[in-house]
Amino acid sequence: MKMNDPWCVDAQHPREQGETDMTFLDCKQKMHEPYSYLLFAAILWVLPAYVASSPQRSVAFLLDIDNTLYNEADCGIESQIVTNTHSYILRGHPESEVQEALDDFYATVYSKIDYSSLLLEPTTQQSSTGYSMARDRKLLRQLLRFCPHPICVTSNSPSWHVRKTLEAMGLGDIQFENFFTPDRLPFYPTKHDPKSFFGKNCEELFSYARLVVFDDSRSNLSRICENFPKAEGVLVSHQNPLTTAWLRTGLLDPEFEFDQVQYLDSKNAVDRKSIDSKVWNEIVASLQDLGKREVHIADVGAGILSMLDLFLHGDASEGLQPLLRIDTKGPSYVHYTAYESNAKLYAACHQKLLSWGFIAREKAGNVIVYEGPSAQVRLILQNFDRSQPIPPPDLIVGCCFADLFDPSLLVPSLIRSFSLLENQKTILYFPITFEGITQLFPPQPFELSIDGTIPSDTAALRVYSEALSGDLGHNLDPKLLQDEMERHGFTLQRKGASNWNIDHGGNPYLYRCMLYFFGSAAGPKLQQDGWDAQCWTQRIRKRNPQIQVSNADLVFQVGQNPEHCPHNINSDLVSEEIYFVGPRDVTTRKQRIPGLRPTQVLIKSSYSLISSGTELKIFNGLFDDAALDSTIEDMKAERMAYPLAYGYCLVGHVVQCGGAVPNDLIGKLVFSFSPHASHVVTEFDNIHIVPDNISPEDAIFMPSVETALSLIHDANPRMGENVAVFGQGLIGLLVTAILSEQRQTSNSGKFGVLTAFDAIPNRLMAAARFGATQAIFPGGFGGPFDVSIEVSGNSRALQSAIDLTVDGGRIIVGSWYGNSAVNLNLGIEFHRSQKTIRASQVSKIPSKLLSTWNKDRRFEFTWELVRNLRPSRMLSRVTDIKSGKDAYEALDKGAEIAIAFKY
Repeated sequence: MKMNDPWCVDAQHPREQGETDMTFLDCKQKMHEPYSYLLFAAILWVLPAYVASSPQRSVAFLLDIDNTLYNEADCGIESQIVTNTHSYILRGHPESEVQEALDDFYATVYSKIDYSSLLLEPTTQQSSTGYSMARDRKLLRQLLRFCPHPICVTSNSPSWHVRKTLEAMGLGDIQFENFFTPDRLPFYPTKHDPKSFFGKNCEELFSYARLVVFDDSRSNLSRICENFPKAEGVLVSHQNPLTTAWLRTGLLDPEFEFDQVQYLDSKNAVDRKSIDSKVWNEIVASLQDLGKREVHIADVGAGILSMLDLFLHGDASEGLQPLLRIDTKGPSYVHYTAYESNAKLYAACHQKLLSWGFIAREKAGNVIVYEGPSAQVRLILQNFDRSQPIPPPDLIVGCCFADLFDPSLLVPSLIRSFSLLENQKTILYFPITFEGITQLFPPQPFELSIDGTIPSDTAALRVYSEALSGDLGHNLDPKLLQDEMERHGFTLQRKGASNWNIDHGGNPYLYRCMLYFFGSAAGPKLQQDGWDAQCWTQRIRKRNPQIQVSNADLVFQVGQNPEHCPHNINSDLVSEEIYFVGPRDVTTRKQRIPGLRPTQVLIKSSYSLISSGTELKIFNGLFDDAALDSTIEDMKAERMAYPLAYGYCLVGHVVQCGGAVPNDLIGKLVFSFSPHASHVVTEFDNIHIVPDNISPEDAIFMPSVETALSLIHDANPRMGENVAVFGQGLIGLLVTAILSEQRQTSNSGKFGVLTAFDAIPNRLMAAARFGATQAIFPGGFGGPFDVSIEVSGNSRALQSAIDLTVDGGRIIVGSWYGNSAVNLNLGIEFHRSQKTIRASQVSKIPSKLLSTWNKDRRFEFTWELVRNLRPSRMLSRVTDIKSGKDAYEALDKGAEIAIAFKY
């Protein structure tokens, strides 16, 4: 195998000189090379004993309570303590009664405290930190409950006060290692005298290699650190609340300070490089074609006005055209309404406008109007849905915006705020809409650490997405937004990819922001699930991999949904279809639609899907002369020889029926195994009525989903087995998606792991989106595997699948290699391995399943899978058949995952 081949096991990450097969990974050291299966099992066997016998424990946390666990400004507990203390001091006591006086003191001071202010209100509160109290409390509970290290409470308040405080905050069930309070010892020692306060436990505390102390008192921290050299004092304050301080002890970079304006500045630079220039320029052209000299734009998430800058000036280096034109055509002036509810960002917008030469003309309440040479800007310190409705603008834009909201709330708010029911010409443009997947490159697999198992990057970043969705309410599925828009009469006009690529060297501040988000959002949930989250975040900081984020640019406009349009049965007598003339030579041709025989129907096509396997073989001329498909009626008589029309994933509406076909079929959405064409004539018996609640875009995937299901039936993975899918093209992704629906990965990373291999980053990101627990490059290890499914069409991937499958395991070959020669190394190791290699093909039900499955049952289950998986999310491009050659070339290069023709 060649070392530069991406499917070569060692090609991506060749071993460096001096590296061994395995090194222990503690909090500062990484396991560089894949471990063997036996070595991994041996280490899992001895590791618990190794940790138990370690003479020095690693980390312990000492946690103060008052004004540390909660924010005094929100609750006022300490002010009650001070008031009660002053009342007690006025009494005075003789020296002989000190102990009794101290007992009386603590009873007097703490018995009358009202703890109700610690309870969460039924409505969302905003704390002085800017986060909702409920969300902050939830995070705090996660951090305390699932902390991998012992936590000791250290408070100058008595134990009963501490417990009441914890219970009022909903933390009464947290298991703490110890409670250090004054009332447990005579004469009530405090933290000002640490050796007396901790007493006989001092020796235990000295045994920790690291002692992290959280307190709101500089004096207490200073005294403890003086007496315990390994102690690290962390001052908790209004600027550094406990949750942030806690995360900085391991999950976050302690040196990093997050700043909203600096974050947006760095993000905007990446946005410019990521925005789909074709979609942007089409938006600009649409506004220029309105024939207006003045256009109105509403920016619903202004940030620091990055979109206004692009509309006014464009960016020639990124191919982004400016909106304004100096000739007599098109707009020359922009009325720009910008909504920004964050006061700090609002102030930054003001400074930006002044630096661009704008003049603040008037201010009324939270609105400032600025005038510039080519634009008027109304800057509003408020969310768009809280402001007075305005007349429908020509364009509504929201960059990095639409994914932050529940679509069922966002869409009606937009319609209401901008009176969109009164205007059907407004364009809605949402660039950089997060699609829910973040991935690191090169991605790392599961690894072993002293404290447990480090999750794979794929698994950890899925938890990150779950945190964004579950805790912050983000919508990470643009298809849900599309569905909601269509329910309100809008159609998706354009869609383009706008993925972020963030390098540590190219944009260091944004890179550190992303690590801040990973640690604060995913870290606590990873700890909750039993993973070693701290070593995961430290592994990232040590390796500095590239961060890729999947985004989409979406454009909507009011328009008729084709599914609801009346069907024309007699105006179109010509069909236009894709036609393969020779190798890499694709064109279109028009044919007269023949009259229908009694048993035939005429379908007006909506969408058809390119098969990235068989069709690419035909496109490249890598096939033998044979019947197109002996199991598909319309293809039995056709030969696989140029010139030919081909395709078998078409969906459309029946517009005409032959005499023997029931007329109530007219208007039905149906699937047909027919070539790519604007209209097709086929036998009634060959079509499938698309079940309810399945869109045309999803329905075109039915044959591909059936193929993936057939592969899984042949593989027959059992509960707990580790499965690898080699190749994440369309079929590979669908195999991954179906398997992920049925599998449960253990938190040890040893059982039920679903690993996806591919050499193309975008495919690995899609694999992560559709459920892989590891999505890694060839050579990234991740094995061994009980079952390997090869659908790459690359013989070296097949070799890797054979090599990485355990003895006695199963290798399922789903690729069609056409007339290409395949060379495999099947030497003595394979000869002794008892591995099974099996070919899988969807045309027939395997003989071993015939007693329980038939084609009808598999079709029925396939449709259920289509409904559940919504595979149209895999579409990376939708185009027309006139762009057919470009589409096939893009798929052949791996630049796209799935392409559909829209008619």
